[in-house]
Parts: sequence; C-alpha cells; structure tokens
Amino acid sequence: MNTQLRRQSGFYVIEVILIIAVVAVLGFVVWMFITKKSPSQALNGITGNSNGLVEWDFNGDSWKAMGKAPECENPLTIASPVDVTKVNSVLLPGEVRGGDFKPHGGLGGDPSTNNMITVSAIRDAYLYRGSRYLVEGQVQYMFDFMDSCGVMYRLDHLATLTPEFQAYADKLPQPQPDDSRTEKFRDHPLIKKGTMIATEVGIRQGKNVFFDLGVYDLRQPNDASKTDLYKTDQLRIQDKEQSFYALCWFDYLTGSDKTAIKALPVRNGQPAGTSDYCK
Repeated sequence: MNTQLRRQSGFYVIEVILIIAVVAVLGFVVWMFITKKSPSQALNGITGNSNGLVEWDFNGDSWKAMGKAPECENPLTIASPVDVTKVNSVLLPGEVRGGDFKPHGGLGGDPSTNNMITVSAIRDAYLYRGSRYLVEGQVQYMFDFMDSCGVMYRLDHLATLTPEFQAYADKLPQPQPDDSRTEKFRDHPLIKKGTMIATEVGIRQGKNVFFDLGVYDLRQPNDASKTDLYKTDQLRIQDKEQSFYALCWFDYLTGSDKTAIKALPVRNGQPAGTSDYCK
C-alpha cells in the first residue's frame, strides 16, 4: 500500500514538473513574439518605435544606425524653412562666429518684422531631441529632427512656438541661462515637411531677428572633416558629432528658394569663402 502511494506521489511530482516546464516554454515563446513585434521604446537605446523611427546614435567617434535604416532619396533635398521674402541675410554653416566654430547656418530678418517669422519643417522626420534655455532672460527653443535614413536637422533660437510644439517643449527640463543641453523625447512623433513649428524667432530685446538651421548627413563624414585642419583645430574637433557631419544646406534647397537664399548677403559680414562647407 505504502509502495503504491509512493509511486503515485512520484508520478504526481513528475506531472507537476512537466506542467511547469511547458508553461515556462510557452511563456518564453509568447515573450519572444511580443518583443519581435514591438521593439523597445525606452528613452535611451531605442532601435525603433511604434512611429517607425530607426534611431542613429553617436558613439563618440561616428554615427551608427541602431537598426536597418532605409535608403535616403537621391538627390537629397530640403524645403525652405521660411517664406524667403521674410529674410534678408544668411549665417554660413561651417564658420567661426563669436569665437566658436558653428557647424550650423541660419537666416536673419529685418527688425521691422518684430521677430515674427514663421518657421516650418524642412523634410519629413521624427522629433528626436529638444532644449529650452534662457538668453537675456528670454526662453529660446531648439529641436533636433531625425530621418531614419540618416539625415538630421536642427532648428534653434525659436522664440514662440505653435501650440503643438509648445506641448512638446513643455516636456523638457525647465530653462536655465545659457544651458542648451538637449534631452531626448520619450516619443518620436513624425513631423511632416511644411508643418509649422514657430511663429517668432530670435531675441526680442534689441529686435535680434534670426534663427539657426543645421543639416547633418549622419551616413558619412563630410569632406571638410578629412582635411588637416580637422585633425588639429580643437574648435572643430570638440563638436565632432556635428562638425564632421554638417552640410552646406543651401545646396539642398530647390527651385526659386535656393536661388533666393543663395543670393542673400552674409549676416555677420564674413566673406562667403570662410565657410568650411559652402564653396
């Protein structure tokens, strides 16, 4: 009798172990299916998300896609961020301004506009990073937009945002004087070309009417970065994430906008030949 009970107990233990093993295997299969269907959406280390972004990451030396990146269109083009009749000068990408090397360029306007220049998205891209900071007591907004194919662009010195972008900006850390460090957004909404982003630019005090635009091809370093200057000049080396990948974005405009912006005088009086990128 005792022997039979022991055998029955032994069979029962084996059955329990088998059931636990089957449940564990099924759970693992379900987990694998879910993670394959929905890539990680954590703030850092995103390889993709529900909006479709393939993120590019800078590892201190170069940019790398964190997933399978689609091909960019060829030729690469951008739209003008503004009505070109509202601006009267350019800031050159790839020049020393104010004692610092500036990979980005920009556009300036007449003080009579009262800083009221509308800025829009220049291509389809995902909202990637942002910052809000104080200059002369006024909040300035900066946004980075990333295209999965490996193109990023930055808009900076935006003064008044549209309601949509103000809602995004409200998620950023509180503005501090001259602290423009960027923060990644937890979600990366797709911002379509032509979407209105800001309605005022620059610094209202003194009617300093301008905004910055930088465009970066993350797929390969630019030609300037291969020169000896980029091996020795610390102003250029210290911002490798941008300076080694920035473009002369004027060249990627099209039609009459390209003609009009290329014809504008340089805002800071520098000769056109001082740009590392624009020839």
